Amino acid sequence: MRVKLTPKQTEVLYYLAQACSNQQIADKMGISVATVKLHLSVLYQKLDAHTRTKALIKAQALGLVPSKLPKKRPEIRESA
Repeated sequence: MRVKLTPKQTEVLYYLAQACSNQQIADKMGISVATVKLHLSVLYQKLDAHTRTKALIKAQALGLVPSKLPKKRPEIRESA
């Protein structure tokens, strides 16, 4: 099973592995709880899991859970 995650999904997965709640993940990432839930929903689909625990177990088995917080790349903005 090959799963490709976006940097944001990987970051959510990292915080999931740290046993953070949706609110804690949202606060740490500077996003809304609804956005965290959206990222989790996509992670569940990609990992064919229905719970946080199963998603985390599958992600760990696939070597997808980072051991440290992924480095953030600066956003590139186009000038008007």
